[in-house]
Amino acid sequence: MYPQYVNVDVATTRTPEQTHRMFVDKLKAGDLNGAVECCVVKGNQKEILDLLNGVKSRGQMDLMLGDIGEIKQES
Repeated sequence: MYPQYVNVDVATTRTPEQTHRMFVDKLKAGDLNGAVECCVVKGNQKEILDLLNGVKSRGQMDLMLGDIGEIKQES
């Protein structure tokens, strides 16, 4: 009677904050492939990797990391 959702029974292994920290740490280390593999949905990985490579080639990685370095929660 009710629809079944694809990810309904997937065990959560990390909090969103842990995933964000892992992503940022890998970017800071220059591991773009690792950042994408650990933290981006498989269907979007190529697109995000291309985007990150573009940011890096323009020399704007530090600027981007400054923008996404911390999670800002709205109340």
